[in-house]
Amino acid sequence: MKIFSVAFLLIITLAGCGGGSGGNAGTNPNGSAGGNNSGIPTNPTAPAPVNPAPNPPPAATTVTISGVAFANSIETSTIEIDVIQTDGTVISNVGTGTTNAEGNFDIEISSTTLTDVRAFVIRATGGQYKDEARSEDMTSLDGTIRSIIFVTESMDLNNLQLQVAVTPLTEVTVRVAESNDDDIDVDRAESIARQLAGQFFGVSEVNLLTTLPTPLDGNAATEASAQYALGLAGLSQLQLQLRMTLQELIDEIQRAIIADGMVNADLLSRYGESVEA
Repeated sequence: MKIFSVAFLLIITLAGCGGGSGGNAGTNPNGSAGGNNSGIPTNPTAPAPVNPAPNPPPAATTVTISGVAFANSIETSTIEIDVIQTDGTVISNVGTGTTNAEGNFDIEISSTTLTDVRAFVIRATGGQYKDEARSEDMTSLDGTIRSIIFVTESMDLNNLQLQVAVTPLTEVTVRVAESNDDDIDVDRAESIARQLAGQFFGVSEVNLLTTLPTPLDGNAATEASAQYALGLAGLSQLQLQLRMTLQELIDEIQRAIIADGMVNADLLSRYGESVEA
């Protein structure tokens, strides 16, 4: 009996030790559940992954072409822009817009779409203007008139700003520079514009392609702007005297050119008289 009692007591004691150990397994020294005796959670929650901020998109870059369509200010005219590449390839309608009441336009073209640009050709079609030589309030633009603006190798197309005038004389410039297959000789156009300006305006700062004429009843930005507008008013007088449409007058000037940009003396004489009228 004594042996049995001792064995029984030993079993009870061992059972009590095992239960105490198991009771403390889920409590850390700080008294919180779910940890081990070191205080470190046995199953820590993994931190949420941090996604890196996306790279910002590259800044948009544009070529901005601003200017005026002018026979006097041509309002509500549709402006379309073509590109002439260095190899002579023409890309049509890279930008479009409409003139405001002063004939002004401002068109942005994404420079990412442009490569190997040698020149931009600007076309003004339709619209109306107040003809200085006529009593009618407004005259519709007859057909399309064009201009051209050059891009040099030193120009960066990213955020480039160009200024251009679109007038009957710039249309003459483009026509004379065109070959029979309608290709425009860019270098020749630049030379023609200089020579025509010299003959119609004498020794002046007028650049047919980049000087912006201003209405005669407005405040001219520069003397060259006022002189250009006065010269175009003289063309309106000449058109009236010859009883021609604007396109017929442009044809007449084109035919009168003896060599590149050299207008015959008879037409220049009649033009001079019209400016003084």
